[in-house]
Amino acid sequence: MNKTIKNLIFNISYQVLNIIIPLITAPYIARVMKPEGVGIYSYSNSVAGYFALFMLLGIANYGSRTIAMNASKGKKVLSEKFWEMYIFQIAASIIGIAVFILFVAVSGGEYKTALYAQVFYLLSVALDISWYFAGTEQFKLTVVRGFLIKLMQTAAIFVFVKSSKDLLLYILIISVGTLLGKISLWIPLLKQISFEAITLKGVVKHIRPNLVLFIPLLASSVFVYMDKIMLGVISSSSDLGLYEYAEKIVRLPLTVISAIGAVMMPKVSALISSDDSNSAQKYMDISMRYISLLAAAMSFGIAAIAKDLSVVYLGEEFAECGLLMQVMSIIIMVSSFANIIRTQYLIPMKKDSIYAVSIVSAAVVNLILNIIFIPILGSIGAAIGTVGAEISVLAGHIIGVYKELPLKKYLSEWITSLLCGAVMLVLVDFATSFIPNNAVRLTVGIILGIAIFCILALLVLAQKKDDFILKIFRRRESTNVK
Repeated sequence: MNKTIKNLIFNISYQVLNIIIPLITAPYIARVMKPEGVGIYSYSNSVAGYFALFMLLGIANYGSRTIAMNASKGKKVLSEKFWEMYIFQIAASIIGIAVFILFVAVSGGEYKTALYAQVFYLLSVALDISWYFAGTEQFKLTVVRGFLIKLMQTAAIFVFVKSSKDLLLYILIISVGTLLGKISLWIPLLKQISFEAITLKGVVKHIRPNLVLFIPLLASSVFVYMDKIMLGVISSSSDLGLYEYAEKIVRLPLTVISAIGAVMMPKVSALISSDDSNSAQKYMDISMRYISLLAAAMSFGIAAIAKDLSVVYLGEEFAECGLLMQVMSIIIMVSSFANIIRTQYLIPMKKDSIYAVSIVSAAVVNLILNIIFIPILGSIGAAIGTVGAEISVLAGHIIGVYKELPLKKYLSEWITSLLCGAVMLVLVDFATSFIPNNAVRLTVGIILGIAIFCILALLVLAQKKDDFILKIFRRRESTNVK
């Protein structure tokens, strides 16, 4: 089997696990912790997430790209590159953890205990070298270890977390489990690289390109974490709890898209490094067609079942999540389109400035929308800010590459997929409107939505004479002839 396909299967499988486990634990945690407890966890995790950004800077993308471009140059060169970048990472991490502890001691307030428990998460960030395995396309290693850790965390949550009084224990299970997962990656790493003498100059040379990729990450954190922090400060922990789960459910499908991007980015970087731009373009064309359909199915599918899902899945106390999910569902399509451009063109082609400008612009848009709408609409205002930011990111990416990519062709793919999703939404909404029971309506809506979209997608692919569909018909014809 092709190595890229294997990596896609491994990484998508792990991301699917990341979807399934929260789907299993979320109803339990929602009922045990209530919106207030969920809100406290969300706030502490968001603050820790900000510090984690400054600890990792742009190493996830920069490190993966650098390792991919040096993987064929021998163990010595690869080891030197790794240690240069990791020393830079660990230095930033030591500073970040020290400042975090000082921050919590001075201004932790009612969240102080929860924030201190997040120190274990920050330690896991300091030890995170998954970018090395992404760069060398060894996704099996990270996936298997991540799978085992996730299963242990899930079991521990159901065994030990019994009431809202166990909030601290819940945070520790998540953060300590993550730390153990990162530690386990060092065992295979030390078998693959050697300890090489490096110079300060060698470390310093990675600072500037790292910071270039860090700027968009920092800016994007405004609409990843700032919404929650602003809700926690301006509104209430209960309102934040509602937003936390609505955003979590909407963003869960995006983990699959991110998994594809994580695999394709080092692959395309290696192809570009070897002057095989035609193959790189082919991968992007395929991604645009299939991911547009996948994103449309998930985006409009969530919008169709959101209100019933929030009540049946999370409980009556989270009923308001339904409207939040409907507002935010559009970001699945918008973010997926932007992800393809970013991971399969901007980063591999080292067009980091376009990436940075579009993200910074989106951060400004998000901050302005948050300031305007959160005080008035609370969690709905935060949802509006997030949608506006994601649209701004995509607009920035498109403006930056419109002369270099066949965007008319790509936009045609996405508009077609959007129409398929809209038709599915209308048909599901009409068909289920006669069903009085929430649970039954949700079940019928899911089954009907999948069936309708699959039919529409196959019709679209057949009309476009897609290679995959043509191969299926050819196999059937050859089978019938025999």
